Amino acid sequence: MRRRPIPVRGTNVKSWRSLCDNEFAIYVLVASVGALTYSNSLNGEFVHDDIPAIVSNGDVTGVNPVLRIFKNDFWGTPMSDLGSHKSYRPLTTLTFCIVGGVTSALPFLALFDFERFAVSETRLI
Repeated sequence: MRRRPIPVRGTNVKSWRSLCDNEFAIYVLVASVGALTYSNSLNGEFVHDDIPAIVSNGDVTGVNPVLRIFKNDFWGTPMSDLGSHKSYRPLTTLTFCIVGGVTSALPFLALFDFERFAVSETRLI
């Protein structure tokens, strides 16, 4: 037979249980923690592999024709080139291209970084 927990004065156990049972409250809590965690990076710059993958990639910046996305690797190098990394991710590159076009037209949307869109896009696959 299980023991019943000893009630503690001053705490309302029922309200905490009802909060945990409410799925919407849990989603809001998780989203808030995520937003607070990454809020300090919104004004940051591109670093490490972001520069060759996004900033200097002709497929993403619009220098190359759109159909070249499907012929080039993730870094914008033709797949047939010996120096190609052979990492073929056309949907991610296309997403970077679309997001870059949208954020240049509507700068307030630049608060959302490219990686979040890429992660959500790869989860769909």
